[in-house]
Amino acid sequence: MLAVVLGSWLVWLSAYVQRMFIEEEIHEACQRVMPDTVQRCVDTVIIQRGGARR
Repeated sequence: MLAVVLGSWLVWLSAYVQRMFIEEEIHEACQRVMPDTVQRCVDTVIIQRGGARR
């Protein structure tokens, strides 16, 4: 049982960390391309990729 809980937690953690890295990369790219509307750019890219922002 402990192995299942630990394994599930590790899978969740790795997905969370990967999502944070992807969002950071998107944010940096939007900062370079559209510095005046960064948040709008980030939201648009995430929606276009099929993910929900919040």
